[in-house]
Amino acid sequence: MTGYQLQGTKGCFESARGGGQHLIWLDSMGEDVDHAHWRDLAECSEYLPERYRIATDEQNKAGHGGGDFFLVQDFVDAIRENKKPDIDIYQACEWTAVGLLSELSVMNGGKTIDVPDFRGAKTYKDQEIRL
Repeated sequence: MTGYQLQGTKGCFESARGGGQHLIWLDSMGEDVDHAHWRDLAECSEYLPERYRIATDEQNKAGHGGGDFFLVQDFVDAIRENKKPDIDIYQACEWTAVGLLSELSVMNGGKTIDVPDFRGAKTYKDQEIRL
């Protein structure tokens, strides 16, 4: 079974492995780093947006703990109401690029690879990834 980890300067996440728990540590939990401990993600619902905390069973069944439902709902609302969605095309490209570029880096011996500037690029050439 594949496990996933995400680490930043103020928090860490580790996905469940073999029926275990999703684990999280956040700097904002107020623990001294030397004495910090991982917590079950299920115990941290106060960090979730309200709509995820009160999601219906139907919404949760859409996939990814309601995430799929709300992503589609935001897209539909953006079209209907002509407004910017919470996750726009630039964020989607940037978030996706991180994973793809990470794999590309691994395949090239850990070489540093710049993330294209999707927001400021004037042409497709400006978004080209160079090794």
